[in-house]
Order: sequence, then C-alpha cells, then structure tokens
Amino acid sequence: MSLILANMMFLWIAAIIVFVLLEAMTQGLVSIWFAGGALAACIVALLKVKIWTQIAVFLIVSIVLILLTRPLQKKLAEKLQKTNVDALIGRTGTVAEEIPAGETGRVHLEGKLWTARNENCEPIPVGSKVTVIAIEGVTLTVKTGC
Repeated sequence: MSLILANMMFLWIAAIIVFVLLEAMTQGLVSIWFAGGALAACIVALLKVKIWTQIAVFLIVSIVLILLTRPLQKKLAEKLQKTNVDALIGRTGTVAEEIPAGETGRVHLEGKLWTARNENCEPIPVGSKVTVIAIEGVTLTVKTGC
C-alpha cells in the first residue's frame, strides 16, 4: 500500500504538468483549476493520506477554484477591448465608390480605403455614411438603414 501512495504523488505531479500544459495551449481558462486541485492532492499525498481522500481533495479544491474564479473570469472577458480590425465593427465610414446592392465598392474608414460589401437592399451612393457590421479577411461588410 505504501508503494501505491508514493506513486500517487508522481501521478499528481504528472497531472499538474498536463493541466498546466493544456492551459498554456488554449486562449481561455480551461484547466488551471484542475492544476490547483492536483497540487492540493499532491500535498495530501505527501502526508501519506489514502487515495480516496486524495481524489476527494482534488475534486473539492478544483470545484472551489472554479466557483471562486469563474465569475471573475467572465467579468474580465467582458472588459476586454477589441483590437485590430475587430475594433472597426460598429464604426462609421464614408462611401468613396458607389456600392451596388449585394456588391462591393470602396469605403474610407479611419484614414484608410477599404473594400466593402453592401448588405443593403439598394445601392449606396458616394458620400453616404455606412456602419461596419462584419469583417471577412480585408473586406468590410457595411450597411445603412433600408
């Protein structure tokens, strides 16, 4: 039994490494809580506590970490600002070249000339103000009120 308990410490260390690597490979928080739970279980394993107790500590600490940090993570995600071209969505530009309905033309936006696709039901004349509703590659999708 002692040999199994000694090996459990190494299992928990391996679990910590796997969870941290998994977290490093993703953009959002997905497994860091389980790394914390595995760390707590590893500490308990050093005290030569039974395997079921180690598993219970892992589960309890992981769940507590999720419950404590998830709301904070959601608040932080809401406060993140859009960057690069995503920041252009919702901005207003000026048509530089008439854009037929469902076709493409040119729009001045933020000091640059962009290719823009018209999502309106009618052509958009030069000088009209348009709003960026999406971006695909380097083409803006724009719309005015129909």
